Amino acid sequence: MDEAFLRRLRHKIEIGDPSYEEYREIFKRVAQAKGVTYTDQGMAYLLQEWYVKRGRKLRASHPRDICDQIIDIARFLSLEPAMTTELLNRAAEAYFVEL
Repeated sequence: MDEAFLRRLRHKIEIGDPSYEEYREIFKRVAQAKGVTYTDQGMAYLLQEWYVKRGRKLRASHPRDICDQIIDIARFLSLEPAMTTELLNRAAEAYFVEL
């Protein structure tokens, strides 16, 4: 962020990246709240394929955004929103855009 943007924020709180356990818990809570079927297998796949292998950092906002992608894609395909390999890959490909 540039300094001009940061000056407009009166109160600043640094929030670090979540651990794998914290990320998993955030994802579980978000998925439950949004009606996405959570599975430990799906979480392991997401973490391995889309974070570990690619050297990507965990962010606390990712679970919300990925679940929203899953919901939109599942609705388009007339599927139940769930952490399947297909839906996780489509959601991550749409969310983690390489420029």
